[in-house]
Amino acid sequence: MCEVKIPILSICAKGDNFIAPKKGCEDFLKAFKNDKNKFLFLSKANGNLEDYSHSRILKSQNSKKELWPVVVEWISERKTIDHHFPI
Repeated sequence: MCEVKIPILSICAKGDNFIAPKKGCEDFLKAFKNDKNKFLFLSKANGNLEDYSHSRILKSQNSKKELWPVVVEWISERKTIDHHFPI
């Protein structure tokens, strides 16, 4: 995994304790050893609209309002960067 150089945006939420709990997501992302990776933990305590479940991260109106713009910005900021990756 440490050979993957593309920055990763990892998103998990307080309400997702079964499929992708916070500790597992953090440990998995750290295994890539890329300081350009970003970890987002969504929760009401962090100022988010809800403690999202696994499916609500993608499918809820709240995520459409507050999370999708973050993802679009993350991708937009990186799409112009010239990456050279070995095949």
